[in-house]
Amino acid sequence: MAKALIGITLDIAIENKAHPPRDFYFLDAQNSKAMEEAGAALAMLPHDIDAIETYLERLDGVMIAGGGWQFPTPHLINFAATEDLPAEKVQRTRFELALIAAAEVRNVPILGICGGFQTMNVAAGGEIVPNLEVANAAWSHHADAGRTCGFDKHVHDVVIKHGTRLAAIVGEPRLPVNSGHSQGVTQAAPGLIASATSDDGVVEAIERPFGSFWMALQWHPEFHISEGDRRILEAFVSACAERAKIR
Repeated sequence: MAKALIGITLDIAIENKAHPPRDFYFLDAQNSKAMEEAGAALAMLPHDIDAIETYLERLDGVMIAGGGWQFPTPHLINFAATEDLPAEKVQRTRFELALIAAAEVRNVPILGICGGFQTMNVAAGGEIVPNLEVANAAWSHHADAGRTCGFDKHVHDVVIKHGTRLAAIVGEPRLPVNSGHSQGVTQAAPGLIASATSDDGVVEAIERPFGSFWMALQWHPEFHISEGDRRILEAFVSACAERAKIR
């Protein structure tokens, strides 16, 4: 039986030491390892907006991956003034916003991770906090995995909102997670549910209460800090496999 085919977005950066200097796509291989274990096949998606419909004709699901670049505004980027921003990061953001919109029209299951969580909240009409530590010094620990302890370590717990899709998937009121983000979300976009929060009030997961699987997580479940992480990825793959049956 064929596996569900899930497209994942890529990070991009210019490599000045290359000859000639040029952009390189990249993706943490932990993503492909975790999705293979969950029963899916991953397809990497270059940032070609004109190819989005072609991608979605062939895909059973979409993942919006994370990245290390810091968005400069609460709405990610001011697209009317991008001359001082890295062109490759602007293109990635444009592509991901267009991909999310097109996938929603087709009811394609979507899962966002870390930076993808922030992008999905803005795509739904919300905002991000560009610098958590500046906004509230008590939020500085959310960047710990990226600074010190690594993404394979438990940094803090999240509280799962009862009655949500996430709660039904993980089956626990709390979940230990890694945490490596200096940006974040403190309010879910209109129409979304904040399905998990940290004890200090930062939103850690969002979801749509209707329609196909639409969920985003601030942490990185691909590192399997808990069994709940595995369950989330397996539930997403299951939703993608169901769509494959009717596509």
